[in-house]
Amino acid sequence: KLPATKGEIFEAYRYQNMLSGLQTQERNIYNNLFNTFITRPIDIGLTATYDFLKHPFNPLARDMSLVDVPRYFKGVFTSVPNALLAAKEAFKRGFSANKLDFARGENTIDILRKQSVPKGFTMVPRFMEAQDRFFSTMIAAGEKARLLARGANESIANSQATKLAEKYLLREKLGSGEGPILARAIDALGQFALKGRKLPVIGKPYSWFVPFITTPINAAKIMVEHSPLGVIGGQRTSEQLAKATAGTLITGIGGVLAMQGKTTWTAPTNKLAKDEFYASGRKPFSIQIGDKWIPMWYFGPYALALGVPAAFKQTYGDSNKA
Repeated sequence: KLPATKGEIFEAYRYQNMLSGLQTQERNIYNNLFNTFITRPIDIGLTATYDFLKHPFNPLARDMSLVDVPRYFKGVFTSVPNALLAAKEAFKRGFSANKLDFARGENTIDILRKQSVPKGFTMVPRFMEAQDRFFSTMIAAGEKARLLARGANESIANSQATKLAEKYLLREKLGSGEGPILARAIDALGQFALKGRKLPVIGKPYSWFVPFITTPINAAKIMVEHSPLGVIGGQRTSEQLAKATAGTLITGIGGVLAMQGKTTWTAPTNKLAKDEFYASGRKPFSIQIGDKWIPMWYFGPYALALGVPAAFKQTYGDSNKA
C-alpha cells in the first residue's frame, strides 16, 4: 500500500549502477576483512599496553589487557555460523538506507516506501549489506566476548559491541562528537554536506553530484585517528593514543620507504614524465614491495599515515616547484 515513486525507483537503479563495479565489491570485502582481523586486534593490543603503563600495579583499573586479543579472536571465529545467518537475513530483508545515504526522508512512510523498491533494483546494495552484516556480526561477537570476560553486563556489552562494529565497518552515523579534533571537524563537514540535500530547490540536484557522504567521511575519520594527527585534541584516552601510536609507527615506515624511492604520490602531469612513470610499472599513491607497486588503500585505516611521507617527498623534494 506504500509503493515507491518512479523517481525513487530510478534513484535505486542509479545507486545500484554506481555500486556494481567489481572493484567496489573487492574493496568493501577487503576493507572489512582488514578491519576485522588486523585493525581491531592491533588497537586492542596497543590500548592494553597503554593501560598497563598507566596502571602497572593495579590490573583492576585497566580497561584492556593483552589477553583480550585472543578473547576477541575466539569470539570472532566462533561467531561465523551466526554471521552467515545474519548475512542471509540482511540480503533478504534489504539494504541499509543509512549506509548508502539513500533514505533522505526522515519519516517512516518515506523509509517504508523506499523499501518497496523492486528487488531487481537493489540486488547489489543488498549484497553489500550482507557483506557488512557478516563482518559486523563477527566484530561485535569478538568485542562482546572480550567485554563479558571482563565482567561487563550483557546488555551493555551488546550495545557497546554493536556500536564499535558499526564504527570499524564505516557505518557509524555522523555526529558522534568523539575522537581527535580533526576527525570531529571532518564529521561536522559530513553533517553539513548531508544537510545540503534537504535544501529547497537545490537539494535534489545537489544529491546527484554528491551521492555518497557517510561512508567516505567515516573512512577519513578512521584514517585520521590511525595517524600522528590522531593525538591532537580529544580526551586522549588509552585507545585514542593507541590508534595514533600505530599510525605514527606506520608513518615512520612510510618515511623510510619514501627516502628509498619506494613510494609514489600523484602521477606526473608532464606527458613524457607521465609515460615514463607508468612504463616503469609505478602507480599513483602506492608503495613498492619487492617488484610490485601496491596501492596504499590496501592498508586500510593506515593508508593516510603511510601516504603522508610520500606526499611530503613529492611536494618538497621531487616536484619542479619544490
